[in-house]
Amino acid sequence: WRKYIEHVGLSGHTAKSATRSIVADTWSGRLLSLTLLHEPFHGVHHLRAGLPHTELPRHAALLVPTVEGEVAPFPNYRSALLDLLRNLSDPRSGSHWPDPKTKSIL
Repeated sequence: WRKYIEHVGLSGHTAKSATRSIVADTWSGRLLSLTLLHEPFHGVHHLRAGLPHTELPRHAALLVPTVEGEVAPFPNYRSALLDLLRNLSDPRSGSHWPDPKTKSIL
C-alpha cells in the first residue's frame, strides 16, 4: 500500500507533483515514519536521492509546493490513502501519462 500511496494517481513531472509525502506531526506518525526508514518523506527521497534515510526529515521544507500542481505533504497516512482512493478511477503514475485536460504529455 505504501508504494501505491506514494505514486498512483499522480501524473506530475516533478518530485512534488508525482509523489505523496507524509509529514506527520504526532509521535505515532513520526514513529511509523521511522519504522519505514522515513520513506513517507517521499518527495525528499526523490529530490535528494543520495541522502541517508535519517536525514530525510531534516529536509521536509523542500516539500512545500512552490508551483501549481505540486502536492502538499499530507499530515498522516490516512489522508494520503483517501487521496489515493479518490484517484483510483484514473490510476496514472508519472509524467509519461497525458494530462486529461489537454490530452498532451506533461
